[in-house]
Amino acid sequence: MMQQMWKSFPRDLERKLNDLLDEAVPNSSKAFQLYKSCQAENLWNQSFETFSQRLSEFCAVPRRQRSKSRFDQFLSRPMDRSIYDGFHLTYRTALIEPTSVRNIASWAHHLMRLNTRIDEVAISITAIEKTINKLTNPGIHDKDSDLEFFDFCEAWRSVAASIIGDKNKFVINSLVNDLKILDRASKEAKPAQNTLPTIDRSFIYLTQTETEWIKNVYRAAFTYAAIPRYPLAKGPDKLELIEIQKLVTLSCLIEKSDRFEIVQHFESVRLTILVRCDRLFYETAA
Repeated sequence: MMQQMWKSFPRDLERKLNDLLDEAVPNSSKAFQLYKSCQAENLWNQSFETFSQRLSEFCAVPRRQRSKSRFDQFLSRPMDRSIYDGFHLTYRTALIEPTSVRNIASWAHHLMRLNTRIDEVAISITAIEKTINKLTNPGIHDKDSDLEFFDFCEAWRSVAASIIGDKNKFVINSLVNDLKILDRASKEAKPAQNTLPTIDRSFIYLTQTETEWIKNVYRAAFTYAAIPRYPLAKGPDKLELIEIQKLVTLSCLIEKSDRFEIVQHFESVRLTILVRCDRLFYETAA
């Protein structure tokens, strides 16, 4: 399973980076620009503060569910499509949630730590967090959307060099080359070979109880806390949840063991739980 997760690492990282815009809100400059555009077209006659509040409410909705008509309800009349197109956010115009960046950095750090051999400081959560912040706060000539794994590799190369120094440049370049080979292999592989089983969206539906349990499982696994079992005595009845419950049970058994050959698998199981929960939410929200 860990090998499978590593093979899909480039594509999963790309998705996570680009999904940051799903929960982003416009930065102050972008919000003011949108406010002035609506004001110039006589669509809005209230304060900028009220407009910003409505904009935040609009952006609180997942990006896939946002629509022009949803924001039109706040305006004096429906806006033109050309104005609505300006609501599209890039990393240059978005305000990214720091916690989300930290979560991605933690996930990437653990996968890289288990699958590469390099100075731990260079692939620490802090180093990867700096890399993601570099990507999501682009300079004037940098890419501001549709990030690719190649972009991550180059940004990490720059950050790592500043941390462990040019004298270890050959180590950094070696890992970047390995990551690029992994990237090419991931692109060339068939979907069934580089991803976890895809959830059938036409049959999967999470109840409130199931949703809360998955959230609690993810939060506990992420923070190394005790992972809760399924709250109902009969257990889950959906295949995806049954698989997660099995992983939770396995994690608990490993924690209770004092045998090294068993304990050494704990991190792999924990990461698998995180990926399964993350993928389940991603598929059901799409």
